[in-house]
Amino acid sequence: LFPSLSPDGKSVVYSSDRSGGFEIYVKQLAVGGEELQLTKDGQQNVHPAWSPDGQRIAYHSQKRGGIWLISTLGGNPKQLTEFGAKPSWSPDGSSIAFQSGLPGEVFVSQALAPSTIWIVPSEGGQPRQVSQTETPAGGHNSPSWSPDGKRIVFEESDYIQSNIWSVGSDGRDTRKISGGSKPVYAHDGAYIYFAGRFNGELMRIKVSPSGDP
Repeated sequence: LFPSLSPDGKSVVYSSDRSGGFEIYVKQLAVGGEELQLTKDGQQNVHPAWSPDGQRIAYHSQKRGGIWLISTLGGNPKQLTEFGAKPSWSPDGSSIAFQSGLPGEVFVSQALAPSTIWIVPSEGGQPRQVSQTETPAGGHNSPSWSPDGKRIVFEESDYIQSNIWSVGSDGRDTRKISGGSKPVYAHDGAYIYFAGRFNGELMRIKVSPSGDP
């Protein structure tokens, strides 16, 4: 579950329960590529995300709680926050956005209200809240950064319907983009890709540099 491509496109990190509990694995994509199990602590580790420099993986530990970091070569993980899930790295690697609420099941990423979007420095520090409760009304989850680091797109969901919104990384200027879920900014910032509202179609919508759909 939850695949994330490496910045060079040569490997993928994901979560698997092949050994019982969910752990984090890295797999080289070349034919016959090696696979490395990064975590081995049985803490239900999910939502892995590759750092822009390709050196670290951020993930959510369901049993321990919060966002954790581990080297792509393995080793001892480091706890970054005491709460939150679904980490997303800023383009320069200096910050990580995440959702405050926890998903109800290990294999989903959605969270109900009052979940909001937060940012924490990737080297450690005090998290700060970016999106505000009730603006919009549902649970805020699945953040993704714009390539210039100025905006964060996220899903707002109540498990009956879901919509795509974006907010400035400074916490200002919240805007509705479209109906849908699981938004991701394109690398050039010109489009947002997302899952359609009804049948899970892959959709995209053009956006301006300021975030207007």
